Amino acid sequence: MNGSTLVAILNGELPGSYPIQSLTPGISGPGYIIVGYLSDRYPLLHVLLTCCIGSALSCFFLWGFGTTNAVIIVFVIVFGLLAPSITALWSRMISIIARAWHFARQPATS
Repeated sequence: MNGSTLVAILNGELPGSYPIQSLTPGISGPGYIIVGYLSDRYPLLHVLLTCCIGSALSCFFLWGFGTTNAVIIVFVIVFGLLAPSITALWSRMISIIARAWHFARQPATS
């Protein structure tokens, strides 16, 4: 199999490629819950960096060097858990921005 296994899977050229394609939206649901829970327990920056770095490393190592279906499935699971789940952090980011905006608008006291 050549190095573009994910491309072949996404084009439907390999047997069993459609179940592999459906893993990403299916695994992103638990990812939202896990990342949302982690953002309540740990600093937002740490959770955000973990999602971004984990997604980037999975793209580079698992997708970049994935030549078998097993490695691609692991990539789809890791990427599906981390990458779409960043949207679960929006409410936390907005609350931090709104809090800073509120304090910035307070009149200065002498």
